[in-house]
Amino acid sequence: MRMPGRLVARIAIQATAGVWAATGTSMLAVATIDPLNHAAAAWLARLGLDLRPSAPTLHALVVSRFLGNLRIALLPLLLVAIGAGRRTAPRAIGDAVVAGTLLLNALLVGAALGVHGRHLVPFLPHLPLEWVAFGCSAAPWLIGRRGESVRPVDVAVATGAVVLLLAAAAVVETFLTPRP
Repeated sequence: MRMPGRLVARIAIQATAGVWAATGTSMLAVATIDPLNHAAAAWLARLGLDLRPSAPTLHALVVSRFLGNLRIALLPLLLVAIGAGRRTAPRAIGDAVVAGTLLLNALLVGAALGVHGRHLVPFLPHLPLEWVAFGCSAAPWLIGRRGESVRPVDVAVATGAVVLLLAAAAVVETFLTPRP
């Protein structure tokens, strides 16, 4: 019998390593390829992602950061809960959603690091917590993709880890990043 959470933890670590690898690859590419750096800088500016500290109340920041990240992280868990991995077409869509969730965020952060370099680091103390949360959110989906059964306890462990990690990340991001 499989111990609850053990497989989730192992797969989450692998997924998190992949997110970090994508972040680093994006950062290196943007930092070293000048046309890519200019394009990424323009893209980040259009998205409104710059180095200006946030101004809303601290309580509102914690809640909005937590809910924004939770909305993204729960997508893979929702796909598992509704059984999207059991049929071919929904599984392909689920694969795209899970990969997109992980990679888009990693590439965005990597591009920002490539553009802003060390000046961005004070704004990212929460990033390890978020990346592990995203790895945990993908773990049940990836377990199912390996052909293993995803038990309700696996989904519960992953969901609990995601909620706790993202709550901690929201607090860290709010109180340990530069503010106006």
